[in-house]
Amino acid sequence: MKKAQQFHGKILTAVLFASATLTNAAPPAPTAAAIRQLPLSFERNQGQADAHVKFLARGYGYSLFLTGSEAVMALTRPLDGASTVLRMKLLGALPNPEIHGLEPLAGVSNYLIGSDPQDWRSNIAHYSRVQYRRVYRGVDLTFYGNQRHLEYDFVVAPGADPGAIQLSFAGAEKMYIDRRGDLVLRLPAGEIRKRKPTVYQVVNGVRQEIAGRYVLHARHRVSFSVAKYDPSRPLVIDPVLSYATYLGGSDSDVGQGIALDSA
Repeated sequence: MKKAQQFHGKILTAVLFASATLTNAAPPAPTAAAIRQLPLSFERNQGQADAHVKFLARGYGYSLFLTGSEAVMALTRPLDGASTVLRMKLLGALPNPEIHGLEPLAGVSNYLIGSDPQDWRSNIAHYSRVQYRRVYRGVDLTFYGNQRHLEYDFVVAPGADPGAIQLSFAGAEKMYIDRRGDLVLRLPAGEIRKRKPTVYQVVNGVRQEIAGRYVLHARHRVSFSVAKYDPSRPLVIDPVLSYATYLGGSDSDVGQGIALDSA
C-alpha cells in the first residue's frame, strides 16, 4: 500500500510539473494576418533616404515615402515581383508645411551600411502618425494606417474651404469611381482603391456623419464634394488607400496546381 501511494505521488508530481511548464510556455507566434494589422511605423529621414523625403515606412511588399508635397508608394507583389510606383501629390498646396511625427513608438532603426561609421545612421525614431500642418489654408493632414491600408485625415478648420483640397495620381493607367463610391486606380500590374471617403464632425462628443464623395477631374485629378455641414466646427475628411488587393489577401497566397475543364 505504501509503495502504491508513493507511485501515485510521483504521477501527481509529474502532472503538476507538466502543468507549470505549459503555463510558463512562450505565447504562440503571431500569424501573418495579425502582423499585417500592425500600425504603420514611420521613420524620420536622417539620411537613410533621398533628401526630399521627410518620413518613410516599409512593410510587406511596399515602401512609402512622404515628402513636403506628395506621398510616394512603391509596391512590389511578393509572388511574382511585379512592381509599380504611385505618387499622390497635393495640388495647389502651401509650400513648406510643418511636418511632425506623432505618437512615438518603442522601436528604432539603425543603418550600419559600409565601413565608415560617419555614414552610419542609428537610433532613428519611429512614429505611428505623421502630421502636416497647414497644407492648405486652415487644413491639416495626418497620415497613419496599418500594413494593408494607408489612411490620411484632412482636418478642415472652422471657416476653411474643403474645396481647396485637390489630389493628383501619377502612375495609374486609369482611374474611375465604382458603384460603391470607391476610387479605383488601375496600375500596370494590378489595381488599388481609395475607399469612399468618410466625412464627419464631432458635436458634443458625438461623431456626426456628413455625406461626401470623390469628384474625378481630367488628368487624374481628384477633389471632394461635401454636403451641407456646420462651418463653425472642424470637419474631417478620411479617405483610405487600400493596397491589400494589389498585394493579395490577408495571408500568403500560394498556388499548388491548376485544373482545366472542357471550356
